[in-house]
Amino acid sequence: MTVSVHFLLRFVVASSLLMGLWLGWGVDYLDLVAPAVNSLTVWLDVPFQLIRDGDAVLYAYHPPVGRSFRLLATGQESIYLNLVALGAVFAATPGRSTSWRLGWGTVAFGLLWMTHVVSFYMGGSVALWQFAEGGSLSLVHPLASWIPASRGDLYLQILTHWNLWGRYSICVLMWIVACAHPLPAPSTVIARQPSTLRHWTLRPTTS
Repeated sequence: MTVSVHFLLRFVVASSLLMGLWLGWGVDYLDLVAPAVNSLTVWLDVPFQLIRDGDAVLYAYHPPVGRSFRLLATGQESIYLNLVALGAVFAATPGRSTSWRLGWGTVAFGLLWMTHVVSFYMGGSVALWQFAEGGSLSLVHPLASWIPASRGDLYLQILTHWNLWGRYSICVLMWIVACAHPLPAPSTVIARQPSTLRHWTLRPTTS
């Protein structure tokens, strides 16, 4: 029970500190996400881009025929706020080395980053057709060939379930996997090398 209480206290302290830091510079994280989202839209030939304008996040649509326009994304913090929980649980895990925290934390961060890129990409289709439902179908219609309404509905269902069950479940899953596979300490690897070399035997060759 004492170990559990200590872990919980460490998690609360770590998450509070990380949240305080995140409130100050968390929006800058989008500078790591937006270029990947935009590369994905170019690769898939989907005519929109993700833009950060200060603290605002915009979807900029540019149909080949018709008017270009921008939509303001709201609540985007919910997409990547699981980084705070991920960092806190790795920081609070007892009995682990700094190399384990940094190694597995980096792997987990990379996986979460990929989910954020995909989420923002899907959000571009969802935002477009939610905007159309507000009475702007004529403005959205030129994009229907590239972003059909059926895709917007599908992505909305996926993101809804992901936000309910997936965003934090994947953090827990990655933490469980990391705890089950501790990284070897560098000193252990170095110590094994001389003992391996001592087993080598050199014999003269005979002709």
